[in-house]
Amino acid sequence: MEDFIKKWKEDKKYQAKIKLILYGVFIILVVLYASTLNTNTPKEDKKEIDTPKEETTTSIINFPSTYSFNITINLDDEIYEYYGDKLEDVTFITKVGEPNTKYTYRNNEYYLYGTETIVTEKEVYDVIDRKYLDIDNINKYLNKANKYGEEYYVYLKDIIEDDDSDEYITITLGIDNINIDYTLLMKKLNGNNKCTVEIKRTPLETINE
Repeated sequence: MEDFIKKWKEDKKYQAKIKLILYGVFIILVVLYASTLNTNTPKEDKKEIDTPKEETTTSIINFPSTYSFNITINLDDEIYEYYGDKLEDVTFITKVGEPNTKYTYRNNEYYLYGTETIVTEKEVYDVIDRKYLDIDNINKYLNKANKYGEEYYVYLKDIIEDDDSDEYITITLGIDNINIDYTLLMKKLNGNNKCTVEIKRTPLETINE
């Protein structure tokens, strides 16, 4: 020990050599410590992170598969009406007018009632787009809605692509009826000042033949 101390004090090269050895040992200890930290760190469950969650949808409106319906549209204080019967494989539609016009919907096609003459969806629903009257589509809106009291509020930005406003439509549900205020949506899309829709369901009693 005395020889070590004497060399340490008198020999600068020996002192530098010892320092270099001690520095090397320190580096080795640091590397070993870091490697133990990496092995002890719990790994995230990659499968759970990478697996997308399935979207769940709920049918808030649960009409039966067959029923009679009445639709009333108030567009800028002009009243337009439809009524008919929905069956499993076919729907009978009457557009109220002078005179009334009857249609049949089957196999994803619209026909003039009692004929094989195909007509366009736009010809049948010439007031507003049919999707705003479709129960499945309205259910999609409801799944994005916020509910306040008896009303559901659906933001236009959840309906119109690239819309970032805080405007909304409102949907009110009864046991057998749906009331929708599309005013702000139709004002933005078509420049209308008012647009409300009422859809009433009744048990199927008669079929239009």
